[in-house]
Parts: sequence; C-alpha cells; structure tokens
Amino acid sequence: MMKIRSILYHDVVEQSFDESGFPGLAAARYKLWRAEFDAHLDAIASRGLAAPVALHALPQPAQNGATPLLFTVDDGGVSALHIAGRLASRGWRGVFFITTDHIGEPTFVSRADIVRLHADGHTIGSHTCSHPFRMSELPPARIHAEWAQSIAKLQDILGERVDSASVPAGFYAPPVAEAAGKTGIRWLFTSEPTSATHEHGGCVILGRYSVYRGMSPRYAADLASGRALAIAGQTALWKSKKAAKTFAGPVWDQARRRIFNLK
Repeated sequence: MMKIRSILYHDVVEQSFDESGFPGLAAARYKLWRAEFDAHLDAIASRGLAAPVALHALPQPAQNGATPLLFTVDDGGVSALHIAGRLASRGWRGVFFITTDHIGEPTFVSRADIVRLHADGHTIGSHTCSHPFRMSELPPARIHAEWAQSIAKLQDILGERVDSASVPAGFYAPPVAEAAGKTGIRWLFTSEPTSATHEHGGCVILGRYSVYRGMSPRYAADLASGRALAIAGQTALWKSKKAAKTFAGPVWDQARRRIFNLK
C-alpha cells in the first residue's frame, strides 16, 4: 500500500471556541484561532510540499515518488466553510468529515454548506451520526448503524456515492472497519500518527497527525512534511494515550469528564 500523510484539524474560530462544532473544553483543545490557522498554512506552504488534494485526486503510487498530503477536518463545524476557503485560496483541497446528526444546527454545517463544499472540489465523508466517544466498544449493530445511516444521509444530500469516513475520538478497532466496509466505505481514517496504509474489511485504513491549539506553525509544518522528530513525538504521545484508554478505561473517562466538565 502507498504511503499517504494526512493532517487532522477540527474547527477554526474567530471570537469564541463554542462558535463552531462541539462545545466545551475537550473540543476547544483542538480549535485554532483564525490567525493561528493562517500561520499554520503559511508554514506548511513554505516547505514546498505537493498541494493537499481531495481523495479522488490522489496521485498514483509511482507518481513522483513523493508522499501525498491530505488535509482532513473532523466534526463538521460551521467553520468548515472558512477552512475550505482558506485552503482554496492556495489551490489546496480538503477532506471534510461530517457528524450527520448535527447537520443544520447553529454551530454545524447545513445541507447547503455540504453541497457547496463538494461543488468546490473538497471531499465529503462521514464522521458517524452521533460521534460516539468509544465507538470500538459499541455493539456491532450500533457500529453498523452509525456508518450506514450517516453515509445514507450524505449521499441523499449530494446525490452520489460517499465512500470515506473518519473514526471519532481515536477509538478504532478492526470491527469498526469491518462495519464500515459493509456500508461501502472505502477510505477509513483513524487518529494513529502514521503515513502507512493497509487494508481491512474492504477499507483502506489511513492514520493522521493531529493538530491542536497552541501547536507552533513550525511543528505543524514538520508533521506535514514528515520530519522524523515531530513524527516521533506524536507517536510517543499517541501510544501513551492509547495505553491509558485501554488499561485504565473507566478511570481515564472519569478524569477526562472531570477535567473538561463533560456530562
């Protein structure tokens, strides 16, 4: 399988962290101010990388020998339109994953917004219906429903096949991919920091490098360009968080809810 380097952003806000996407401190950690986001784009552009593309525009593995770059955006917050505009101003395209139960709510994209993003050349994919926190631990029927219903809704909006998705909160497991494959999803994005891809359950599984508020533009550009030190740092952090989630699940959840004041 070819290598694909994918960067993961969420919302970009102007005045308040709650103006786009999910509310609360947990979500706010991944929301960038507009000036901060623009600085990230400037830094990434300065590395002379191939332009981020939509999924349908991925080059063939042998083309140029370079690792393609994908710019992905989770949740489907209303700031997706601003993000898309900033990408398009540079000739870039993004991959936008939509939480379909929230379409049309004040801080999320509308049906018309989704049509516009697609018409402008960006990829639209599923981020499930309800954004479950521990998707990998749901009953198989519920996992299947999260994918099937969200894909059906997006296809109804766009009038064509939707075959990409991303897993909420990093809770990926093989059954998640197997259920996704049965609903026609071909490209499934996780939160594992890797550019390696593999197939499972009929899906191409792709990792992503996560960007959060306060990350320096230089570090974001290092992730986008595959600098070894930046990649190693993200990998170490991801492994430690995965271990905490796996071996201290209830304690991890309680601490997370207490710190971020989650219900």
